[in-house]
Amino acid sequence: MDRVTPIALGKQTPVSENLCHIEEDSLMTEPHTRHPAAHRELIQEFAVADRDNDGRIDFEEFKLLLDGLDAAMSIEEMQIGFREVDADHDGWIDCREFVDWWSSD
Repeated sequence: MDRVTPIALGKQTPVSENLCHIEEDSLMTEPHTRHPAAHRELIQEFAVADRDNDGRIDFEEFKLLLDGLDAAMSIEEMQIGFREVDADHDGWIDCREFVDWWSSD
């Protein structure tokens, strides 16, 4: 069962989605998040792929995430992408790293 934490208005959100929470106002000012609905969808997809709800994903979870976003990539491309997305090179991708990468040009 997924761990959840309570948020405003009695809604519940997976822990990993809370770890990538960004204030709504900042969604409109950051250049890569001019579309808040798309940004929220990325965060939600990340939360689904983060099976252990620790706020970061490993390569297997990254593959699930890309599948959920209908990204047509080979395993080799996914491996290259994983290394590229893991900006701090710690072997994990956190939500912010993923959203920044997916939203970049």
